[in-house]
Amino acid sequence: MNGVPGYFVMMRSLRHFCVMFSVVVMLVMGYAEQPSYAGSSTAIRVQEDILKDYSGQTLADAEFYNTDLEGVNFSNTNMLGAVIKGSSMKGANLSGANLSNSFLFQDDLSGTDLTNAIFEDAMLMQTTFDGATITGADFSYAVITKENLEVLCQVAGGTNPVTGMETRESLECR
Repeated sequence: MNGVPGYFVMMRSLRHFCVMFSVVVMLVMGYAEQPSYAGSSTAIRVQEDILKDYSGQTLADAEFYNTDLEGVNFSNTNMLGAVIKGSSMKGANLSGANLSNSFLFQDDLSGTDLTNAIFEDAMLMQTTFDGATITGADFSYAVITKENLEVLCQVAGGTNPVTGMETRESLECR
């Protein structure tokens, strides 16, 4: 088994490099500067008729652009692959939500309940987490800015009941 842990570290580094390279390519191509328009029926529905309670629903691949999601209940919601850009989610409830493979860009998650949420392989770029509750959240392989990592590591604790991953370990807190 000599060399196996090094292999996993190398593969994780390669995965992070590929994700970051993709972000740079999107930014260079002007992706972040272009106006965002809903392209799927899910995106159109959630932009035109924002509910206050999506708990337990499946919103896989949902798209929210510049949307007021303050106080919205997304608890135990499947949001696998969701795109949330430029939206305010202050005080929202995302406890137990699965946001694996999601893309959050320039969002405000201040005071949001992320207890037991799953953010595996998510991209959390220029997103604010001030005062968020992250007990039991799993951020494995998520791309997070250094500043946000410092904020999250200060309050990280618990173990995700679905993935079995410790929050501090998933964030690689030191």
